[in-house]
Order: sequence, then structure tokens, then C-alpha cells
Amino acid sequence: MERAAQVALFYYLKAGKQIPMSESILPENGLSLVNRGVLTVSPRSPFYTWSADLTPDLELPAAEMNYSTAYLIRDNIGPGSIERVVKKHFQHIFENELSGQWEDEEDWPQERTWELFNEWFEWRFSEMVFDLESDELMKE
Repeated sequence: MERAAQVALFYYLKAGKQIPMSESILPENGLSLVNRGVLTVSPRSPFYTWSADLTPDLELPAAEMNYSTAYLIRDNIGPGSIERVVKKHFQHIFENELSGQWEDEEDWPQERTWELFNEWFEWRFSEMVFDLESDELMKE
């Protein structure tokens, strides 16, 4: 699907309009637009420093320093509102990122503020999420 068609479809669906299955304007190429946005969170240097201080004998491979975690959030976020939505969820995201690296909460930063979150993590948002797979999405 051309980018212009994707954008047109996105705003058509965002306006709450329904597309009858028989009139679907999605191509037959396996792309499905998911009714979520995606927030990607990537650790910054202070996170890796914290992790390295906890495990000085364990060297983190460079490839692992380029990972991101994806969080699905609502897709109908107005312009300029994404920061407000991320602020609403940043504590849960912060704790999830910390627990993925180190489970002992005693060693986590005690004051996990919005400012510290932004020092330790880079985040980006995209409203358009396409599912390239044909099997059902599963939630655990």
C-alpha cells in the first residue's frame, strides 16, 4: 500500500468510519492496520551504567545495547498529547524496564521521576501500526 493510501486509511478509521469487509480498502498483501499506536522505549547511557554497576563482571554485548521495547497504546492521541499519555504510564514502563534488567527492587533508583525516566530512556511514538502476520494476536 502506498504511503498516501495508508495515511488516508488511517484518518478514515480515526474518524470512526467503518469499512464493511466486502469493501475493504486494505490490499490483499497481508497488512492489517491495528487499532493501537506504538511507543518504543530505548535505554540511554545512564541505564547501561546502572546495569553495569550491578554486574561489573558481566559485559553487555554491544548488540544488546541497541534494543527497544514496544508498548501498545491508544492510537487516537491528538497532536501534542503524546507526552501527557507517556507521563501517565511512565512509572509502569520504568519499572518494567528495570525488572527486565534486574529483579531486586532494592537496587532500583528509589526516586523514579519523569525527569529521570527521560534521562534513562528515549521514547518515540507512531500512530500507524500494521500487523504483518496472519495468526491471531495474543494477550497474556
